[in-house]
Amino acid sequence: MEPIPVIIPKSMTGQEELVVLPKREYERLTKKRDLPTFVGYETHTWKGKKYQIPVYQLHGKSSERLDREVREAIREHEAGKTRKIKSLADLD
Repeated sequence: MEPIPVIIPKSMTGQEELVVLPKREYERLTKKRDLPTFVGYETHTWKGKKYQIPVYQLHGKSSERLDREVREAIREHEAGKTRKIKSLADLD
């Protein structure tokens, strides 16, 4: 059975409507999620043109996973396991 919120009208509160929820439902709604946060735009120039690139900050497991992957890639590069290619055809 789904909880039914109780709405207290503006006429009783004098300011704005209030909603009464069970604590569990409130915690579920306000739980912080590991979604990226938009930070802003960075301007980059490429081939003489300026581009606005959105910047996001990762949180939680997604940022930890990306940090791990970057550390692994840096180790592989330093160990000489990477190579420069000019096109995807060079991968064969």
